[in-house]
Amino acid sequence: IPHISKTIFELHVFANQSAPEISLIMDTEEEKVRRVLNMIAERFKRV
Repeated sequence: IPHISKTIFELHVFANQSAPEISLIMDTEEEKVRRVLNMIAERFKRV
Protein backbone atom coordinates (compact mmCIF):
# COMPACT_ATOMS: atom_id res chain seq x y z
CA ILE A 1 0.00 0.00 0.00
CA PRO A 2 1.42 3.41 -0.90
CA HIS A 3 2.41 5.55 2.09
CA ILE A 4 -0.34 8.16 1.62
CA SER A 5 -3.03 5.50 1.21
CA LYS A 6 -1.77 3.76 4.34
CA THR A 7 -1.94 7.02 6.30
CA ILE A 8 -5.51 7.66 5.11
CA PHE A 9 -6.47 4.11 6.08
CA GLU A 10 -4.87 4.45 9.53
CA LEU A 11 -6.60 7.77 10.22
CA HIS A 12 -9.94 6.32 9.17
CA VAL A 13 -9.70 3.04 11.08
CA PHE A 14 -7.59 3.78 14.15
CA ALA A 15 -8.38 7.46 14.73
CA ASN A 16 -12.02 7.20 13.59
CA GLN A 17 -11.66 10.21 11.28
CA SER A 18 -14.08 10.96 8.44
CA ALA A 19 -13.06 11.81 4.88
CA PRO A 20 -13.48 15.59 5.39
CA GLU A 21 -11.40 15.46 8.58
CA ILE A 22 -8.68 13.42 6.90
CA SER A 23 -8.53 15.84 3.98
CA LEU A 24 -7.98 18.71 6.43
CA ILE A 25 -5.33 16.82 8.41
CA MET A 26 -3.43 15.79 5.27
CA ASP A 27 -4.08 19.04 3.37
CA THR A 28 -5.41 17.21 0.33
CA GLU A 29 -8.64 17.17 -1.65
CA GLU A 30 -11.55 15.34 -0.04
CA GLU A 31 -12.27 13.57 -3.35
CA LYS A 32 -8.82 11.94 -3.28
CA VAL A 33 -9.40 10.74 0.28
CA ARG A 34 -12.80 9.30 -0.65
CA ARG A 35 -11.30 7.56 -3.68
CA VAL A 36 -8.64 5.86 -1.53
CA LEU A 37 -11.21 4.82 1.09
CA ASN A 38 -13.46 3.39 -1.63
CA MET A 39 -10.57 1.43 -3.17
CA ILE A 40 -9.70 -0.05 0.23
CA ALA A 41 -13.36 -0.92 0.91
CA GLU A 42 -13.61 -2.71 -2.45
CA ARG A 43 -10.53 -4.79 -1.69
CA PHE A 44 -11.96 -5.89 1.66
CA LYS A 45 -15.30 -6.81 0.06
CA ARG A 46 -13.50 -9.28 -2.21
CA VAL A 47 -11.81 -11.05 0.70
